[in-house]
Amino acid sequence: MAPKKSPIWAFLEVVGAVAVGNQKSKCEGCGKVATQSPQQWWSHYDECTGALDAAITEAAKTKAAEFFQDKRDQERREAQVSKIQTKIPALTQKQLFEKADQAIGRWAFATGQPLRAVDDYYLREAFKAVAEAGPNRKQLTRKRLKDELLPAEKSRLKRRQIELIGNEPKLFGRCTVSDGWTDATEKPILNILLVSPSGDEFVEAIDTSGSKKTMQYIANAMGKHVTADVDFVVVDGACKGAIEILMSKHPHLSGVVCTTHSLDLFMEDLGKVHFAADQLAAARDIVHFINNHHATRAMFAKLSDVKLIAPSTTRFDYHLMMVKRLLRCENQLRSLVSSAEWRDFRNSQQKQDVKAHAS
Repeated sequence: MAPKKSPIWAFLEVVGAVAVGNQKSKCEGCGKVATQSPQQWWSHYDECTGALDAAITEAAKTKAAEFFQDKRDQERREAQVSKIQTKIPALTQKQLFEKADQAIGRWAFATGQPLRAVDDYYLREAFKAVAEAGPNRKQLTRKRLKDELLPAEKSRLKRRQIELIGNEPKLFGRCTVSDGWTDATEKPILNILLVSPSGDEFVEAIDTSGSKKTMQYIANAMGKHVTADVDFVVVDGACKGAIEILMSKHPHLSGVVCTTHSLDLFMEDLGKVHFAADQLAAARDIVHFINNHHATRAMFAKLSDVKLIAPSTTRFDYHLMMVKRLLRCENQLRSLVSSAEWRDFRNSQQKQDVKAHAS
């Protein structure tokens, strides 16, 4: 395609292949062939002796006038900006650094970024790349980030995974692993990964909303990724029936239930035994009471530099962490319940309970 930067190309015919820089072209009026800039072609139309239609000639002159007027306006604006900038005192290197840090800080504070984000490797690499690009770099848009950079980064990571894995799967084989979890929007997700000695490859994330997670469903989802170099499967305890289905379909396969997940279930079962369940229930009650009332949270914060850890329904280890934190804060908790502020709070709570019961 011919360059489109100047309207002059409406009156020229491109000659030969498209070149880099000024394009070799022919005047439609006099047939002149030359490789010259748009400005030189505008000057040609002022003296063109060809049999151009009068309307075309007039249009060319009008466009030439507009072209040069725009150029003069641009030069005038640049001169005004330059004049203004000369009146502004130049910032020192230290001031420029301080200005950059303040801008980054405002972005982090306004968007709720965690303070540790400034230590992130990729963010630091991004700052270096922006600095190297210089002041003429165009601002990154959300559309380009989504439509161009995200697909390109996914492709790059896929290629990198393939490079790292190389031919090792043929030598050592690979393992297909499934892992079910719930994302931030409460969608049930089934992740499928391929694991080998040289690295792990993320294959697929399946949204299982509305589907019955039967053993056959799990086996079908994993079976799509069982190839000749996949000789092992790992699933969590709830999906162990899928192993037998896969092994019957692929005789070369072996499989086990995830050891880590089994240990987690084992710990959960231990937590259900009465001697542990009673202690855990009491610990949960303490944590919930203090964390779920703004007054008790404020009182506890005055006595302790650390917060109490709430238990998680999906991670049994959080219960152990909760108990360890309670033991660490034992002295602060004793000081809390023996304080006058705590007695006033409990008395006000009891009065509210009496009124609610009476009504």
